[in-house]
Amino acid sequence: MGYFKEADQQLKGLLAKNPNYQRSQYPGMQLGIAQQTLNSRMPGADQFSRNIMSAGQTGFNNASKYATDASQLLGVNAGIQGQTDQQLGDLRLQEGDWKKFGLGQLNDAYKGMYQQDQYMNELDQQKYQNEVQLEGAIAANKYAKRRALWDTVSGIGNFAVSAAGAFAGIPGLGGGGGGTSGGGGGGAQVAAAANPWFRNNPQVTGRMGRIGG
Repeated sequence: MGYFKEADQQLKGLLAKNPNYQRSQYPGMQLGIAQQTLNSRMPGADQFSRNIMSAGQTGFNNASKYATDASQLLGVNAGIQGQTDQQLGDLRLQEGDWKKFGLGQLNDAYKGMYQQDQYMNELDQQKYQNEVQLEGAIAANKYAKRRALWDTVSGIGNFAVSAAGAFAGIPGLGGGGGGTSGGGGGGAQVAAAANPWFRNNPQVTGRMGRIGG
């Protein structure tokens, strides 16, 4: 029966080693970064905006200082205002591209979270299937062990009954008249007395009684 015990230990060892998978922290971190990126301005946008406005204001001041007449002042200021508006428009376009980039990052992060959820579900299902198979193998091993034990006991019982019948047919051990054993059936009874299983089996001891009677 050592084989079944060893197999049972191995199966239980495999069941204990069935891994618990941990969720990776990186998809969540990527999602956090993507959300922060989407909700923030383009890096340097604040400084660019201040530089544009400062340059425009400097231009207006110089125009006011050096213009020779009102028409020249209006013309210079219009040019400065147009240039400022153009630069601010370019900055808004760049920030729009930044928002598109942030949105793409966010979508990729959500996709990563979804893929991880799918992967974890597959691992959980695989773990459950492994546990079912191992527990089924353990149960089958226990059944095979009980069956082998029963077959062994049954085989011993059949052998004992056959042996008792063989003793009865041997001259001097079986029935009918005296022999070297000193009486009918004495040899069979001696054989039965020498084996505890014979003594404790009602079928055999009953037959021994009939043999010796």
